[in-house]
Amino acid sequence: SLTVDYPLNMFGDGWEKMFIPSVTWNMNSDHFYHNGMDYLMQNITLGARYYRMRPTAPNAVFPRWGMSLSFYTRIPLGDGDESSSMSYLSGYTYFPGIIRPHGLKLSYMAQHNYSENASTFYASIADLPRGYEKSGLVPTTNYLKLSLDYAMPIWAGDLTIPCFLYIKRFQLIPFCDYGLDCNSRTVTNYYSFGSDVTMQFHLFRLSFEFTLGLRYAHAGDVPEWSKEVVRNTFNQDSFSLLFNVKI
Repeated sequence: SLTVDYPLNMFGDGWEKMFIPSVTWNMNSDHFYHNGMDYLMQNITLGARYYRMRPTAPNAVFPRWGMSLSFYTRIPLGDGDESSSMSYLSGYTYFPGIIRPHGLKLSYMAQHNYSENASTFYASIADLPRGYEKSGLVPTTNYLKLSLDYAMPIWAGDLTIPCFLYIKRFQLIPFCDYGLDCNSRTVTNYYSFGSDVTMQFHLFRLSFEFTLGLRYAHAGDVPEWSKEVVRNTFNQDSFSLLFNVKI
């Protein structure tokens, strides 16, 4: 794949502001055949992102105020009407929490697949609520997702092992997600809730900041409403490991 973007920095008035148009071309080794023709799986994605937010305080996880909005359209190349174009809109907004270091993040995304009758579908851009990673389910024609995260940093009290480990803080981030998927045959509801518990630390006096933690998520029943039947397809609790390095 190849991505070209052009960030336009608009910093001023105490706000971090940026507009980033981008173009991405993607091709992989997968092929499909139709009417005796061999097609390569390739597409081009056009879009842009705009964000505006206050700088994040050193003792906070989220900015007190801020927002981001992105829009992308993915267009298949070289396979005529056999694949469907897809548009994707996403964003998030930050709000202050109950006390000053806390923060609230509201995320939203929507996706539209322009043809549910196409014989070839590229992978969905949008993702399902947290906890459904192993469900085998994917968004279809029209999809909407809403998420709420509440971040609570917890001071670690300067825990150190000299020359080896410095623990900066712990974080507790409860969350809940809701997803709605619609096509001409079914309407499917997804929901999940849980929490991330993480630790931020430094090793060997490196400037890199490491984050290590655990996520618990409960993914609820998936009631699928169709013309013939209503059935539940998934319900489970899951734990997953979280790891990140900030350079």
